[in-house]
Amino acid sequence: MLSKIKILIILIVILPTQLSAQDNNELFLSTHASIYNNNYNDAIISLSKLIDNNNNADYLVLRSKIYLLQNNYEKASQDCINANKLKHNIAHYQLAKIFMKQNNYLAAINYLNKYLVSSNHLSLVNLLLDSNFTKIHYTEDWESLLQQKWSKQYISSIKNIIDFLDLKNYNSALKITNELIFTKKNNAEIFALRTYILTKENKYTQALEDINKALEIRFNKNYLIKRARIYSKLGKSKLAISDYNKLIYITPENFELYKYRANEYIKTNEIEKAQKDVDFILEYLQNNQEINFINAQLSYKNKNYISTLRILNKLINMNKANAKFYILRADTYMQTQMYNYASKDYSMDLDINPRNADTYYKLAISQIKNNNKQKACSNLKKAIRYGNKKAILLRKKYCSDF
Repeated sequence: MLSKIKILIILIVILPTQLSAQDNNELFLSTHASIYNNNYNDAIISLSKLIDNNNNADYLVLRSKIYLLQNNYEKASQDCINANKLKHNIAHYQLAKIFMKQNNYLAAINYLNKYLVSSNHLSLVNLLLDSNFTKIHYTEDWESLLQQKWSKQYISSIKNIIDFLDLKNYNSALKITNELIFTKKNNAEIFALRTYILTKENKYTQALEDINKALEIRFNKNYLIKRARIYSKLGKSKLAISDYNKLIYITPENFELYKYRANEYIKTNEIEKAQKDVDFILEYLQNNQEINFINAQLSYKNKNYISTLRILNKLINMNKANAKFYILRADTYMQTQMYNYASKDYSMDLDINPRNADTYYKLAISQIKNNNKQKACSNLKKAIRYGNKKAILLRKKYCSDF
């Protein structure tokens, strides 16, 4: 049995480390919240504290990215140089971007060459889509760079696919992708690319098969995000949640993942879990409109209508052009029997979306509740015109000219 003195010594040694780890985690999340909100100076301050505590190569590269956003090329470059000393080749891609911003294209090509030697480089698709390198796309150096890693035919095929996707010509893009898969059955990038095309055509079952093949070939967190989103589209919320759990474990700083998971929890009626995710994000992103709207939805589901109205009033003050804010506030007014206010908010939605059949239907109900049957009948007629079938029965019941 440990004596009191030994226990005290253990606590003295371990507790500061635990507190430091907590502080580092808080700084890490605060840094990403500042980046999310475009508060780059705050992000640099918190990230610099992290680096002082732990001279981590990933932190240095992240700070370099922020300095680059501020056009501070000297500090951005120095962080990359220091990161490369800690972890070989980790900052070569970032250095290439920095030199591109300075119009030093030869240096950019040089660092891209070094970067493509590593096994964890970007796919050809992502490299071609990176706008940082657009200025050198039609140079001999760029073509030579690509051909050192990929065949000329493969590069041409990928470029054609990207061009067809820009034109929204999904059939032609799919045709080339199918041909590539026939010859490159172990290429995760091609399966991921076809996944993207299939989702654009709303072919989610086929897209799921492809993204699963991509993940079998090579794990990539972006592939896992795609699969979670596909599960959501297919109504498989439990499987989507499972993928989001894995992703949040890998990248706890990605606030978007908590938002996506909260939405899935709402679908599975796990309201407490959804609220926990929302509350976590709101600690760091208090004014984020999407998260506040999910919070309003949760308050509405919990029948906490005063809280719902408070959140929605705040949101509408922030953004008066978002129709869904007015719809939910109108729905809340209906629950509190404030029918006149509900009518006004449904009308606000119709100012934004004048062909919204469901809103015409809801507006008519609010007007019936407010004993304004003449206007209600007019709006029911519009609801029917734009495709709301429930309005037919309501109009038959209340409108003499049916």
